[in-house]
Amino acid sequence: NVYAADIPDPETFFGHKPGADFKLIRWEKIVEYYQLLGRESNRINVEELGKTTLENPFILAVISSPENLSQLEKYKEIAKKLAQGRVSEEEAGSLAKEGKTIVLITGSMHAAECGPTQMSPELGYVLATDDSPEIKSILDNVIFLLGPSWNPDGNIMVVDWYRRSVGTPYG
Repeated sequence: NVYAADIPDPETFFGHKPGADFKLIRWEKIVEYYQLLGRESNRINVEELGKTTLENPFILAVISSPENLSQLEKYKEIAKKLAQGRVSEEEAGSLAKEGKTIVLITGSMHAAECGPTQMSPELGYVLATDDSPEIKSILDNVIFLLGPSWNPDGNIMVVDWYRRSVGTPYG
């Protein structure tokens, strides 16, 4: 990846390793990190799908090889045709060979499920920067749709509560 040297790892960006004891990353910093990944890596496109109930950005990171991302509409159309099931068995086989595996990964849905959202920057970083043959092969064959949190408002509420409470009898 041409841009990998310009991308700070999550520990550098956040000032601590994601998942470190007594540390939680607030949603706006996770969004900021994904926006950085989207700007600096040719493997990640970050889309704002809309706003949450409390007007926070609801984002999706589309992660794959640069070649796959440049042909994303083609792969969406293939997936749509296969999902509709209105093609012959022969055409379905041909489309399946031409298409890519599309995987949706969602982070935390419930506010107190902190782990998935907290680890998502690490996953994004690895997929954006790792040049190993294994990661390259995965990115060549898979299009990841990664929602770092399915509940950004809940992340903010829990992180704010935790930061106020850590070190007290309630935290």
